Amino acid sequence: MLKRIALLTNPSAGKGTALGIADVALRRFQELGVEVISDTGTSKQASAKLIESALASSVDALVVCGGDGMVNLALQQQAFHDMPLGIIPAGTGNDHARNYGIPLDPAAAAEVVARGKTKTTDLGKLTSGVDPETSMIFGTIACQGFDSLTNARTNRMRWPTGNSRYVLAALLEFARFQKIPSHIFVEGEDAPRELDLTLIAVGNTSSYGGGAVICPKADPTDGLLDVTMIRCMSKFAALCKLNTFFQGRKHDQAAEVITLRTKKIRIEMDRPIPSYADGEFFGNTPVEVEVLPGAGRYLVP
Repeated sequence: MLKRIALLTNPSAGKGTALGIADVALRRFQELGVEVISDTGTSKQASAKLIESALASSVDALVVCGGDGMVNLALQQQAFHDMPLGIIPAGTGNDHARNYGIPLDPAAAAEVVARGKTKTTDLGKLTSGVDPETSMIFGTIACQGFDSLTNARTNRMRWPTGNSRYVLAALLEFARFQKIPSHIFVEGEDAPRELDLTLIAVGNTSSYGGGAVICPKADPTDGLLDVTMIRCMSKFAALCKLNTFFQGRKHDQAAEVITLRTKKIRIEMDRPIPSYADGEFFGNTPVEVEVLPGAGRYLVP
């Protein structure tokens, strides 16, 4: 059992429900005899400073209460650190929690943290193809294409709220979507793959977007990234097939789907396409994505 943890909450996560979720977890920690140093980040910059302080302290673990964006923020400093990262899921997607079997119930998630079982995993790293000094570590999936364009449109919209906003953004993006001529450089291959794509997802884990299984065979401990590329198709075919592909089904049988495993990949597209990882905007293509073997350390069931 862990004795002392730092608990950092993103108050805006989960449409403002994170503080209540953190309170439930805090009460369970107290019942289990775990000392908790609890704090709330008032901004991304403030949260980053609190994460830095926690990692330099004598606590047994850094625990974040929030969504995948909060986990992503922690990973920027916690990667390769001996201190494990615990997660109290309080976001809309919670894909880190889903991929590692962490309960969505806050009291149960607190019990997982308290037990102190750790798992060493790989992480991914995005680097700008324009500015090599700009990079971001991620834990789940980096995406470029229809999915990232939908994400970007969702973030620009102020109406409607909730899941309806994402659905509307997807419909609007689908209506205007055009093929993306792409040049994919896979480590170890002599020439780039020239493809017209709908999207390319590079996964350390299997799912994103709240459970969409785009890289169904991804293993975050194998030292490799799983890449799923979906070729451009007619809008009718996309309507019929995309949902199946997002469920991780028929990837092996579908001619529109290309899958591979690699340690490093460079993605160039004929027009700037936003790149997202862990649901967070990184920048526009071109980008390079590489695996960081053994860089992650999570508290898991």
